[in-house]
Amino acid sequence: GALGGDAIKSFCKRRLGIAPGVSWIPADQLDFVVGALIGLAIFVPFSLSEVLMVLGFTFVADIAINQIAFRVGIRDTAW
Repeated sequence: GALGGDAIKSFCKRRLGIAPGVSWIPADQLDFVVGALIGLAIFVPFSLSEVLMVLGFTFVADIAINQIAFRVGIRDTAW
């Protein structure tokens, strides 16, 4: 599911003419988790509050981790 979400986001990004490596907020932060949630929803019933909590946490955590990795020299870009 996560890979599927990322692939769909990348496909849409290219069709819209957004260059590779350019930040596309919030799609870059949520693509994999949306795909994973859709894949899991077949087996696990999620409440709206659970989905919103996962999306909110993932959005904030993804940005924070990327910023930390950039500042300590692990990543070349801040996104």
